[in-house]
Amino acid sequence: MSQTWRVGGPRLLPCLCLAAMLVARTSAQQKVNIMVLRDEGNMQADQGIKAAIAYLGKNTGEGVTVDGVDTMEIKKGGDIEATINATCDLMDKAIDAGKPPHIVLDVTTTGIMAETAKMFTRALALPTFSASYGQDGDIRCCCGCRLVG
Repeated sequence: MSQTWRVGGPRLLPCLCLAAMLVARTSAQQKVNIMVLRDEGNMQADQGIKAAIAYLGKNTGEGVTVDGVDTMEIKKGGDIEATINATCDLMDKAIDAGKPPHIVLDVTTTGIMAETAKMFTRALALPTFSASYGQDGDIRCCCGCRLVG
């Protein structure tokens, strides 16, 4: 019998808070714009990011105010060119609104679409926090159980 452990939800909260604080200046209240790249239907990542943003909204003493969040849902098995174009359109919209992202949160799972997201952020030299994780069977521990992440 094997067990699968999933990464997401509560584990993303401290990571997002840390990433947002690293972007912020030390003493002034900093408005931060975030772009989120996540797999379509990845509810764990969605809930974790929403919880972290809500935390930052309630705890302004952290020095960070989330000013804008743009989310790109990436469809598994989708067309790579269409995904890149849609992501560029989202980026253009944020820039036109005067809210370009200070940081990109990449919470895609492994695969070609996750690599596409990473190539996009790398090509534009965007500061990126990647919380990508694997799939069933990626890692096996000494007892033979399967781990994800």
